[in-house]
Amino acid sequence: MSETPLNAITVDVEDYYQVSAFNDAVDRKDWGSKPSRVVANTQRLLDLFAEFDVKGTFFTLGWVAERHPELVRAIHAAGHEVACHGYSHKLIYEQSPEEFHDETFKAKALLEEAAGVEVKGYRAASYSITKRSLWALDTLVEAGFDYDSSFFPVHHDRYGIPDSPRHPYLLQAPNGGSLVEFPITTSRVAGVKLPEAGIFACSPIG
Repeated sequence: MSETPLNAITVDVEDYYQVSAFNDAVDRKDWGSKPSRVVANTQRLLDLFAEFDVKGTFFTLGWVAERHPELVRAIHAAGHEVACHGYSHKLIYEQSPEEFHDETFKAKALLEEAAGVEVKGYRAASYSITKRSLWALDTLVEAGFDYDSSFFPVHHDRYGIPDSPRHPYLLQAPNGGSLVEFPITTSRVAGVKLPEAGIFACSPIG
């Protein structure tokens, strides 16, 4: 009898106007004036997951948690893991180390206060831990995260570390700390690593 394969599903909880591709079109200072869809559409996912008894990790933006702590509580109450997606969805390599430090600690605190549990996982906005922003790993270790899920082992103009491993491994931070890395899913086709991960869009629907 064959074993049922184990799969991991994750969701990035952010609103439609917060994606990095809209950086030039939507100013962050205008976010608060935009119609929000993140609560209603995340609830749709929670209902769908409950219907099929699926549990996942919800990488939630600190900006969202600050304004909708009830959403974070609903995610946790439904039996899912609450994890951190940073605060402002700003690409890490466009931040100074000091700005990233402050945003990361702020986001983690907001999520932990809302959920009432320790937040152990982190995913960077648009997977923006790249070779030019590996310094960010030291901040994640300092903040007390156990694991990261920001490395995408592909070529891309915005993100990616093509020569990084495809499967989970222990990642060494520059200052000597360590995290477990859960890279974004890829498949190897004709010797080339191709992205296989899909995106659950919590916000553009409806």
